[in-house]
Amino acid sequence: MFSHRKSAMASDITVCRWSVMLEYEKSDVILYILRYINGTLFRNDPLKLSEREEIRSDSSSNMPTVEKRLLLHGSVSYSRKDIFLSLVRTIRLKRVDDFATSVSLQYMVGDELPDCFLEPLVVSSHTKSFLRWHHVALATKYGITKRMQTRIERVKQRVEKILNSSITGDTLTFESSVNDDSGQFTSIIPTDREKSKDDQYSWNFSKYVAALEGNQINIKQISTSVPTLFVLWSCQDIECIEWLRKTIFNKKAGSFHSETSVDFVQEDDTFEDSWMELMKQYTTIPEREANLTEKGKIDGFKSPKRAQIILINVDRNVDEARARFTDLCWFSSVKSSSEVSLISLWSGVEGLQSEICNMFNPISLPFLIVTNPVRKRSFISSHFRTRPYITHLTSLVATVEDSKNNETDYLLAQSNASHWSKLSSQHRLTFSNRLCGLIFQLNLPMCFYAKVDHDYRIINPYTDISTKAIESNCTSLVSLHGQISDRDMCSVATAIEPFIGLADFCFHVDIVKCSTSLNINQDSILPGYYTLLKNKIISCTLCFRSIDVYTSPLYRCLHCVQRCGVICQNCFQNNSSIFVSRRHPPHHIFARIPPVVCSIASIPVMWGPSNVFPLQPLPLFASQAPDTSGTIHLGIYCDECQEMIRGIRWKCAVCYNFDYCNDCFEKHILNELEFMNDCTHPPSWVERNKALHASPSNTVRRVHEPSHPMLCIPPHFYKGKDGNDFLKPLSLKLWDILY
Repeated sequence: MFSHRKSAMASDITVCRWSVMLEYEKSDVILYILRYINGTLFRNDPLKLSEREEIRSDSSSNMPTVEKRLLLHGSVSYSRKDIFLSLVRTIRLKRVDDFATSVSLQYMVGDELPDCFLEPLVVSSHTKSFLRWHHVALATKYGITKRMQTRIERVKQRVEKILNSSITGDTLTFESSVNDDSGQFTSIIPTDREKSKDDQYSWNFSKYVAALEGNQINIKQISTSVPTLFVLWSCQDIECIEWLRKTIFNKKAGSFHSETSVDFVQEDDTFEDSWMELMKQYTTIPEREANLTEKGKIDGFKSPKRAQIILINVDRNVDEARARFTDLCWFSSVKSSSEVSLISLWSGVEGLQSEICNMFNPISLPFLIVTNPVRKRSFISSHFRTRPYITHLTSLVATVEDSKNNETDYLLAQSNASHWSKLSSQHRLTFSNRLCGLIFQLNLPMCFYAKVDHDYRIINPYTDISTKAIESNCTSLVSLHGQISDRDMCSVATAIEPFIGLADFCFHVDIVKCSTSLNINQDSILPGYYTLLKNKIISCTLCFRSIDVYTSPLYRCLHCVQRCGVICQNCFQNNSSIFVSRRHPPHHIFARIPPVVCSIASIPVMWGPSNVFPLQPLPLFASQAPDTSGTIHLGIYCDECQEMIRGIRWKCAVCYNFDYCNDCFEKHILNELEFMNDCTHPPSWVERNKALHASPSNTVRRVHEPSHPMLCIPPHFYKGKDGNDFLKPLSLKLWDILY
């Protein structure tokens, strides 16, 4: 009876959400989780338990999102993944329904280096030998060597039998010898029992042949003999290249002798071995044995290497990475080290999304991984095996500071600094709503984020009273990221001022200066023209025809004066690739100005003549322009179809970041015609952008309109790594706007 009642009470346990739990219930849950993560299993994992209040918002929402939850954050080793998932599942089923986690799984110090197959970046004698050993390992894995060994043993037995029979002098007739030989050689042919395994052998052999085509090296296999330093690097990171030149490819180490191979054949103990010094900074190098000659070392052979450095490139373009590596080897005059070898590998076409990057999650480059070979006994067998274990992980380049930048330091020096957590929750919500409302109304490419963390830890592990066993440390952070123009900054300055006095406020916003206005002058004509047509006109610089500014769009070059930089619609569409390129520089960028808008003498734009630069021109002696109809604009996506833009790109000159592909822009022109038929005066955004202190409306949100001028950006001669390389606005400081 009692046991039945006890089980019924246990089944009535209800899992609650964190926001509805009482204070003592929260303390009990926190103590339970802390004791578990501070135990033996997760002692070496950097895990933290916090009660977090988050406020976040961007331009897609008018009101910020507010969350209060219990959060477990940090990282856990792959070897303890299953145990950690079991812990999270138990807490959500029996303790807190909305228990949140922000934990990354990665290999950490003390873990065994995982298997990962990479291709050589530059072929060398080291990579060739490792590939041969990998092929032998594959043959052993798929049973190829076992089958070969069986046949060799059978042939050996047959040969020995023939030799023994010849020694004894047995005389046999020709027929009997043939029959005897045929009967004995049948042992080489698979029997009926062995034929049942032929299908499996054929399948293994096909997998073996397919594996040979990969031509990849296992990083775990090549690091089982000596201490190894893995360096993840990129040729596109300038700081990473400078670190490689200073640390590895420096003049202290001598000179290379081959362009396509990194074979080190010359030993020299007189120069300073910088590679060995680098290895000793991160791990212990075993001493060289003094009696190698007494043990049978042959004179003239190289001494065994005591360590190795493996450079792993994480770029997508292998040709560019190989060229940069070769340049580093040649121009830095690096010589071979007598005790440290250098190997170069490539992560694959996925780049930073490759397997090895997902394993270690490098925050910045270069990223160092140090391993040491350790002999341990296997759990399955009793013999010892040498396995590489990770002993050091680090990123050498400092990441972006989470506290504040120089602009915030300057402003904090002029005010009494406080903290976001010291404000009441009502004040925090009021300040956030005011700023996030302006971000939404002005459609600014900005993100607001604020958090208050109560980090818990155990101070008295000998008591079961949760309120006495734990304590919390309160930390907070407020950050504002994105981009804003000087005009809009004047509008949101009053909403940002309450955050300036906070010591934990991070202002990472790029304040850009808007372009100068796009000026268009109408032609001076006779008064009788206004009497007959009653419209303003502008002459095309190619066909010299008049453009009616109220019915036809025009194309204005951002880099030329008006007398040679205005083109009508017909000339641009019909002769954009032939006639226009002969009469106008093809690497210049045109602004397409819709009807009615081009009647304005001075058009205020965000991107215009002062901050948009020409594209890379065609080479001087090029015979003809290359076909770039399928060339992509790297990192630029169409806001209509959400696909990466190929061919001509249309960028809005008024909005911060709005783009069309050519197909979607042709559909956009139809909306423009419908909009202009009902428009008899310039749009409202023209007058609003002219005002320095623009006051955003409480009801109307700023969005992209059909009347906005669009920049026509061709992919011709475009060779940048960023799709917005031609945009070079002037950056302003925060105190220049506020004071």
